[in-house]
Amino acid sequence: MRLIVVSNRVSVPSNDGVQAGGMTVGIRGTLDRCGGVWLGWSGRLAGDGHARRHHENRNGVDYITVDLPTNDFQGYYTGFANQVLWPLFHGRLDLVAFDPHAYGAYCRINAHFADELVRVIDVDDVIWVHDYHLIPLAYALRQRGVRNRIGFFLHTPFGDPADVMKLKVRDDLAQFLDAFDVLGFQTNDDLRAFRGFMAAQSWLNHRQPMRRAMPPLAATFPIGIDTSEFEAMARAELKDLRLRAAFEKLGSGASPIIAVDRLDYSKGIPERLCAFETFLTLHPEFAGRVGLIQVAPKSRDSVPAYRAEAKRVNRALSGLCATHEWGAFPPAQLLTDGVDRRSIAAAYRRSRVALVTPLRDGMNLVAKEYVAAQDPDDPGVLVLSPHAGAGAELSDGALMVDPHDPIAVAQALERALTMERGERQQRWAAMMRPIRRNDVGNWATTFLAALTSEDRRVREPVPAIVSDPQPVPAGARVSPALQPAIHPARSSRAYASDSKGSG
Repeated sequence: MRLIVVSNRVSVPSNDGVQAGGMTVGIRGTLDRCGGVWLGWSGRLAGDGHARRHHENRNGVDYITVDLPTNDFQGYYTGFANQVLWPLFHGRLDLVAFDPHAYGAYCRINAHFADELVRVIDVDDVIWVHDYHLIPLAYALRQRGVRNRIGFFLHTPFGDPADVMKLKVRDDLAQFLDAFDVLGFQTNDDLRAFRGFMAAQSWLNHRQPMRRAMPPLAATFPIGIDTSEFEAMARAELKDLRLRAAFEKLGSGASPIIAVDRLDYSKGIPERLCAFETFLTLHPEFAGRVGLIQVAPKSRDSVPAYRAEAKRVNRALSGLCATHEWGAFPPAQLLTDGVDRRSIAAAYRRSRVALVTPLRDGMNLVAKEYVAAQDPDDPGVLVLSPHAGAGAELSDGALMVDPHDPIAVAQALERALTMERGERQQRWAAMMRPIRRNDVGNWATTFLAALTSEDRRVREPVPAIVSDPQPVPAGARVSPALQPAIHPARSSRAYASDSKGSG
């Protein structure tokens, strides 16, 4: 068996010796063991219509990256993926901005990935597709005659069924998902939401069903971290100069509180800053004794909702610092640049409390990383939102709080900062058990075991769909971009001649 991984971006190993985070650790480790291919976007756009593909072989793994057409990229990435699916799956129906042209681009980019994939697929390959950017990919591959086993893992939550049913192209979404053999979700709540959507859709009652031996297996596969590696990194020196300066500003006697997020409206950063302000107001005895360090690298600046969220964060921070001004000792600091994982791990170990309070999140590996980074003899305390996927595994040890309730967050902070060492040790041990058991290697192994099980039958190709030029109304047919001529998968050696000089 050879594994082919497909994701929007490809994590080619760097030469700096620092392991990448998230899903990359598990996927790269699996590829290193069994060999295979990782294919995705190169990060480059092709304005002349001549998209290039690039090939690198590292440790026996083929990393293939493809340029994407400029005229479709914005619609695919900014338009449909991040202004429809992302807010929809995170419960922000008010931010969904459906544009039929963006949806067409989303489908065409997935068709483009499918065209690249059929050039490298062998008959026994297993394909593992990642995240909401590539939901149509299995359907596009089936249309091209690909009968291989194809799995999909959703790294975000799955949206509330009532919300997803409002999507104008919900019929297409259901049919795209049905083209996979295995569908993986972070939590049981996400799995129930998916099943609720499929049941509410009842799309098989009024559409020609896909010719298949069985429907896809849908199950929960909670993603983890490389626990032992993160424990080791946390014991290293904190080298990032900006982050080190932030700790030094607090002084040696202060208790650091840390929060690490990408700047996103799903993370609840303004709400967290307001809750910290509430804590300082209710507990003035902590003035000069605690400080919040919020790491929040900016992302997706091209999306209006993200620019608006950055303004909300800055307003909340300004209000907090103006109300609780301690001279040279800032009550809260905001770092908007990225920080390497080694420094983040060391910063976690230095912090008495971690605030992981998203409004809605997938797994949120920050919670698991913080726990793994702690000193077992003197661990810190995790304050965690139940709306993060990690809440299902870490509720026995974390202090669970509603991120919308600033008083509840303030009370949890006071408890965390005054908690006795014995209780902190017990809570830490309770969280480390599932973190060690469900590490990232186990996540990858369990998913691929389900995908390669003898119970999964090979799919038949799907018939081409005759559709209207623009996919607009509810129940609309699939974009013409998903109607290429069906052609068989070719040998995996096919890409070699295309990669010369592409670097």
